[in-house]
Amino acid sequence: MLKLLEAFNYSVPKIKPYQSGKLEVIFADRYQDFVLFVDGKQQMTYNIHNHHQAYELYSQYDIAEGHCLCSGLGFLVRENWLLTKKEVTKITVIEKSKDVIKYQKLINPEIMAKLEVIEEDINTYKGKCDTFLIDHFEPSIDIPSYLKMCRSILDNLSLIHISEPTRPERIGGGGVWG
Repeated sequence: MLKLLEAFNYSVPKIKPYQSGKLEVIFADRYQDFVLFVDGKQQMTYNIHNHHQAYELYSQYDIAEGHCLCSGLGFLVRENWLLTKKEVTKITVIEKSKDVIKYQKLINPEIMAKLEVIEEDINTYKGKCDTFLIDHFEPSIDIPSYLKMCRSILDNLSLIHISEPTRPERIGGGGVWG
């Protein structure tokens, strides 16, 4: 499955087990997933065999152009891929966890050097972009809250894409998809 993704310029970012502050990254043998936890809550998984998380993000890669504003760093799956797209001129990532930022600066410094990363909650961020790519999961947030968040960024916005998890049971369910 990775060969198909590679045909679209995808490469897997570095992911390693880690623990510091409120962040823990583990490798779960059962699913062959890396799992990212912040404050003890699962935020993201990445399967090393089928790379399904990258497939979930293909539509974001496809529509991305100009200045892209992204919610959350996670494992840098989307951002690493977007850096290969010539239509993308700038990538700004809003990440609320300083521990996730620290982890990625340590594990993927070459990717992080090409991104503008702002430590802030995406729900309060105000800014401009050409493409707004939302890919974070908060069980307590609903569609009106997502729309309120989007309104603060809509000035020069041409595209919005909201990814939804395909396996919400793996990340606790709830929210819009539960």
